[in-house]
Amino acid sequence: MAAHKTIRASDLTPESCKSATILDVRTNKEHADACLDLPHIHIPMDESHPESLVHDHGLAKDAKLYILCLAGKRAVAVASQLTKAGYTDVHVIEGGLMGCQACGQTIKKG
Repeated sequence: MAAHKTIRASDLTPESCKSATILDVRTNKEHADACLDLPHIHIPMDESHPESLVHDHGLAKDAKLYILCLAGKRAVAVASQLTKAGYTDVHVIEGGLMGCQACGQTIKKG
């Protein structure tokens, strides 16, 4: 079973995200306070099992998934769960939302 991959926050562009789904796994409060200004699905990892929620959104096992949290730790945990569940194209966004902000990505503030 392959491990998850990573993607640099600086490589996230509207174009690169057309073929991928960004999953923001931070808490509801964190997401309400600030979020990435790119299309994404908010799936708080503290509320339910990420695999079932990904399935509920109709994402295929071979869908390209970019996992985002605040700094990267929770994204790695979710990526590991998803790869163990058979998802084959899972990427952790390096540095999380803080990494995105540090490299100049647009962040929407709540």
